[in-house]
Amino acid sequence: MKNASTKRQWIQLILLTYVHFIVDVFAGMLPALLPKIRDDYALSLTRGIILLTVMSIVSNGMQIATGNLRARQRQALFLPVGLLLSTCMCLMAMVPQSGWAEYWFYMMAVISGMGIAIIHPEGLRAIHALEKIAGSVSTAVFMMGGFFGFSAGAWISTKLVTVWGLEGLYILIPSALIGLGGMYFLRVRLAVEEEQENNNSGERIQSLSFYMVLLMAVPAAISTTIIMSLLPTRLRELELELTFGGLSSMMLVGGGVMGSLLWAWLAHKKGHLAGAIAAVLLGIPFFLLYLIWMKEKPAIWLLFMGGFCTIAAYPLMVTLARYARGASLGLRMALMVGGTWGVASLVLAGLGPVADALNSVQPILRWFWLGYLVSGAVGMGILYRAKKTGGGIPILPKEAAQIDKEECLTGLPNA
Repeated sequence: MKNASTKRQWIQLILLTYVHFIVDVFAGMLPALLPKIRDDYALSLTRGIILLTVMSIVSNGMQIATGNLRARQRQALFLPVGLLLSTCMCLMAMVPQSGWAEYWFYMMAVISGMGIAIIHPEGLRAIHALEKIAGSVSTAVFMMGGFFGFSAGAWISTKLVTVWGLEGLYILIPSALIGLGGMYFLRVRLAVEEEQENNNSGERIQSLSFYMVLLMAVPAAISTTIIMSLLPTRLRELELELTFGGLSSMMLVGGGVMGSLLWAWLAHKKGHLAGAIAAVLLGIPFFLLYLIWMKEKPAIWLLFMGGFCTIAAYPLMVTLARYARGASLGLRMALMVGGTWGVASLVLAGLGPVADALNSVQPILRWFWLGYLVSGAVGMGILYRAKKTGGGIPILPKEAAQIDKEECLTGLPNA
């Protein structure tokens, strides 16, 4: 990988982003299709949310268990295996209309979730091996593919199901085969954990604890999980069509995709931590306005802007975790990509009975934005602590070379 040309590495990054896109398309289908599944199979709201939780916990929680596996292996294994397993959600049409249907869905969620889980840590190791591409850029592009896949999965799946029923999801299976072929021909390789840690040992941000970054990421992940999972159900409660719920989900996360590019550029100029704080806090007013006017279809653009800010903050946190001190690289990536969303899934599971008791998800959605507020507060606490201890604003090693020594010490980057 070290001898690969820059052009080849960009092609590999595009392929890995495509694989991330496809996998998260499969992950994004379930929340958007939940209203139809509940109607067709008579699932209660609590059981429907449990189904979402099973999928999310498996697909995120297992990343922690697999994050350190094969740490010294350069050959990709989990990427192709996970891609195949993740297609299981495309087979929902095979679930029989019976009292056992619920458990068939749980089993499919577990299998597909396992595939999604084992792909993400190895995918991040693969992009970390692309040393000729800036880390902030490769991480943002890769994460962008996943976010856009999740959002596109919501819209594409509702379109296919509206026209052909659940059988329409079969059409998506060949997209995974394309990814498998691409990985075989391009010979995707992984960053070796021991080498990566040794190479980066002098590039850690000593004033930034990984666990503080993780603490900042968790509440933001909870807010994002709640709005992503429950928004299609709420729009269905308002008697809006199924496809509009899918479109709304796509606009929400699509805003995050667009925002990831802009915020990555701004973070490179002003600092990733400051960028992440600004992003999560600036998105809150857009969400508050959307909650007021969500019955109006043009309000979907407020949703877009909310995602443009808040969801775009997540790749910045992942990049910070990559260079923060504490834990191994594989574990840091597993906790950021899997652990945060796993905790968010547990919170979502606890909200299921509440929504069923209230017979609506609206009371929950009314306060979902509080997680972003907490995340921003934690970020500002990190900045305050760094300044108080004399460490200055935590900055990435590559950014440090572009900042005067005096400004670095005072924590003020170049304008």
